[in-house]
Amino acid sequence: SFRSSATVFASASACCTAIRHWVGWSPARKRRQQVQRVAMAADVAFSPPSRDATATAAGETVAVRCGELHCQKDSFARELRSTVLGCRKSTVKADKGKLWEVRFKDTVLFPEGGGQPCDIGSAGGIAVVRVVNEGGEALHYVSGPLEVGSEVNIVVNWERRQDLMHQHSAQHLITALAIELFGYETLSWDLGQEVTTIDLSTEELAAEEFVCLEDRVNSAIVTGHAVSPRWISRDSEEMAQIRCRGLPENVTGPVRVLEIAGIDTNLCCGTHVQNISQLRMVKLLRTERVRDRGKTS
Repeated sequence: SFRSSATVFASASACCTAIRHWVGWSPARKRRQQVQRVAMAADVAFSPPSRDATATAAGETVAVRCGELHCQKDSFARELRSTVLGCRKSTVKADKGKLWEVRFKDTVLFPEGGGQPCDIGSAGGIAVVRVVNEGGEALHYVSGPLEVGSEVNIVVNWERRQDLMHQHSAQHLITALAIELFGYETLSWDLGQEVTTIDLSTEELAAEEFVCLEDRVNSAIVTGHAVSPRWISRDSEEMAQIRCRGLPENVTGPVRVLEIAGIDTNLCCGTHVQNISQLRMVKLLRTERVRDRGKTS
């Protein structure tokens, strides 16, 4: 059944997960720009350029950089055996010395980025409670120390991964089709644990647009469109034409692009389904107009 903080819809599919998409204010636009808030519920192969972990002249192994991690090459990989490159007590004050910062040669756990929360899981049987992108490397916060140089199995919490990639893919689909149908751009979005928001560049989403968008999204799901990442040069002609709000300063090397065949091509570092049909369905729950981050209903 659908999950949400407000009871709205139900589904016969036990695989469905729910999120609510709000559409709100963006600092990139005029300070008092009005936007439309949208609520939705989403049911829950490639050959990238090789930049695997390498050894430096001094013999030190360098980790695979964020953007080309194993989890970003194969979102359906649940486990990976990898080498521990570094381990130290957490330098984050809030951790109170209870966690360790661990670097691996490569990882199956996605570090928070691009609006998507990080994966959690385990490494060597010890809980990994968060993963962050630290200077282009995936830094794992682990509940216990791991021996540097040892090989361990890194396992993802699959239920969380599946939910996050379904919601993220649904956001890409809605964003692309809102532009296709009405020219409404996504100003920002936030994938939360219970509530996910999408901010569209319109003062109001009419009732007929609301229905049309939902119908078009679910039609695309029924038809089925392959979803796959690929990597392009940041200096390429294609890069100049891809919808993008700009790259973080620490991004180097090839840029990861996510393509929904026949629908959308966009820069993205996150994990996604392999085909839009795997979403099964999307339900728009409600809309709400927002002004200066406050409701204007």
